[in-house]
Amino acid sequence: MEWVKAELQRPGKDLYCDGGAELLHQILQAGLVDRWIITTVPVLLGNGISLLDHPNRLSDFTLEATTHYPNGVVQRTYAKKLNVA
Repeated sequence: MEWVKAELQRPGKDLYCDGGAELLHQILQAGLVDRWIITTVPVLLGNGISLLDHPNRLSDFTLEATTHYPNGVVQRTYAKKLNVA
């Protein structure tokens, strides 16, 4: 995660990370996420892979917005709570 920390120190825009649960677990554990957008696509995939490594992981974030699309896709935007280190 050193490369993520280094990129966050550089001037410029936000760092966008698009990946699966394993990558998300690593950057969440390092405290490097301040906003995330979760898009749920209604496709039957069996049990799937858990997005979060710990059930309370979302407690550090506040739901900012939910958008429902006509095709069944739901997109949720979460922001890190200000009092969380």
